Amino acid sequence: MDFPIKELRDIAISTLILGFAFTILRFDVSKGWNIAYFIPITVIVGISFIGHELSHRTVARGFGATAHYRMWPMGALLAVVSAVFGWLFAAPGAVEVFSSSARWKGDHLQMGKREIGMISLSGPLFNLFAGGVFLLLFNLTKFPLFGYGWGINASLAAFNLVPVPPLDGSKVLAWDVKVWIIAIAVSFYSWFFI
Repeated sequence: MDFPIKELRDIAISTLILGFAFTILRFDVSKGWNIAYFIPITVIVGISFIGHELSHRTVARGFGATAHYRMWPMGALLAVVSAVFGWLFAAPGAVEVFSSSARWKGDHLQMGKREIGMISLSGPLFNLFAGGVFLLLFNLTKFPLFGYGWGINASLAAFNLVPVPPLDGSKVLAWDVKVWIIAIAVSFYSWFFI
């Protein structure tokens, strides 16, 4: 996979911002900043967030499109500000999908709702899988950070499946209502009840 410098920079900055936001959300940083929280949480966020975005990128490229991650500065700011208020707007950027010349026919893109829906679903599916791995590790070891890894992934899956543009859920819902219902039910079940 090729990673232009700008894309790598955007992914790295977005990961650090989300790590900071999840640290604020999880720990009372008003009592003092502790790097001991930030580093492990940012590693978990890196696995979860980067895996989510690379899933979109990989599936899009599998359909013959060009896809790159781009940071959204307003979304990055909203992530930090929302965490201060006790919830998290976890959308510091997104994978932008463009058709390669082979995918264009005339003046319109030959990528339908199915392809767009599958690209959109791949990120939350990664988070559900990664969350399951973290939950298994937590159950085997009782190491609290693995439990938090499960929580981060479950919340990323649930958040991204909300059917409000530009979140993934709106594109999955436009593609297939049944697939969206199953995906959001599993993600909310994982988030609230496991």
